[in-house]
Amino acid sequence: MKLNNDYNLNLNVTETNLDFVELTSQGVGTYSYLAPECFSTDRHISITTKVDIWSIGIILYEMIFNKKPFLNDINFHKNIFNKNLNAENYIVEYPVDINISDDCKDFINNCLKFNVNERYDINQAFNNKFIQNVDLHN
Repeated sequence: MKLNNDYNLNLNVTETNLDFVELTSQGVGTYSYLAPECFSTDRHISITTKVDIWSIGIILYEMIFNKKPFLNDINFHKNIFNKNLNAENYIVEYPVDINISDDCKDFINNCLKFNVNERYDINQAFNNKFIQNVDLHN
């Protein structure tokens, strides 16, 4: 099945596995929320739902600390545009003036794993201790 949308992004979705999407037009989205693999110039890159888990990690970090985890580095955008993407450019550091639980840090760290194979999938994220302890009823 091939889908077209308003952003000129062509997606090939296999009907048997909707968690797997082949990205055929890179460079779509807000850079600061995109997972590292979205910046690949490989025309055969496979984008999974783990890019959304990356975005969740960025958004949660930003909600807690009022800043994005990687954009504070002046070289971040330069590294993106020069295709200098490696794990050293994506180290999560936590401000010392705001205390958060180790469970919260664990959740963010696992959402923001540079290596997509190490990053949480939706089931792992849902079952993380931090998420499981969120009380949505009170």
